[in-house]
Amino acid sequence: MIQIGEWQLIRVDFGRVGVATIAGEMRILEQGLHLFEPPDVFLRFVNTRIQILNLPTCVQESSDYVPLLVKANISYHIMDPLMCIDKIQDQGARKIITEVSTATIAAIIRSSTLGDMAMASKKAVKGHEAEGTTFHEKMHARFMSQVGEQLLGTMGIKVTNINIEQLRINDPRLADQISAQAVKISELEAQHKTLEKEGIVKRTKKEKSNRTRRGRSSETAKAHRG
Repeated sequence: MIQIGEWQLIRVDFGRVGVATIAGEMRILEQGLHLFEPPDVFLRFVNTRIQILNLPTCVQESSDYVPLLVKANISYHIMDPLMCIDKIQDQGARKIITEVSTATIAAIIRSSTLGDMAMASKKAVKGHEAEGTTFHEKMHARFMSQVGEQLLGTMGIKVTNINIEQLRINDPRLADQISAQAVKISELEAQHKTLEKEGIVKRTKKEKSNRTRRGRSSETAKAHRG
């Protein structure tokens, strides 16, 4: 900003907009140079670039009372600067986003069981058996639907992504127990598949042997008739 007597020369750079009062109304200044004279007043700049907000690492309980550590970050940008300033003041955006996002994550975790998370992950790993998405993806979709619509509709802030960096059991002993059970289950599944394959091989050999035996009997009967 350059002050020339009573005049103000404002330069708005890429990635932000200016906010000014012109003819008694608050207006947005796009990229470029803007000259003001009283009573018009330049107020401030608003960052409209995509920004990343690291949410505080927190521990939330699932619906079956398993403590889960959650670490995530949010990508967002101010899409409607005037609405944002009018509703919350743009300087308070990060605080509001943090509060809304943390509350939504807590609600999603509280409405899910550890089994929901494990089953979703298991389905994704098996590939063709995956009926839907992993828990991370379901959490992402639900978060974007709830938080994205709320912040955009009421504050002019567009959430573009939530990145779940960590989602794990916060009790080391419980995590070890569940891990050991998962290993046992995997071993049992592997044994079951092995037995199934052995059974298929045995049935195939038996069927082949029966066909060979029937073929020989048929040939012997023909020889006797001849």
